Amino acid sequence: MAETDWKDSKGSLIRNADLWKKIWELAEKHRLDITANTDKHSYSGWLQEQMAAGRCEKEVEKQTGRKVMCQMSGYHY
Repeated sequence: MAETDWKDSKGSLIRNADLWKKIWELAEKHRLDITANTDKHSYSGWLQEQMAAGRCEKEVEKQTGRKVMCQMSGYHY
């Protein structure tokens, strides 16, 4: 947007151009770099190994003295 002097593809000034310009100036002043890390945490791999081996259920059974049925939660990756 800064490259087009805060104008859209039709050449009209974008909405809130003055605010976008202020945000741009502040970001440039502080040289903000925004990145995202999509790597999985090491705990995720360990937990999947434990679940595959049935260790999670066995630990709960040991702690509670009750038989645990293998079930998956409603949340999946």
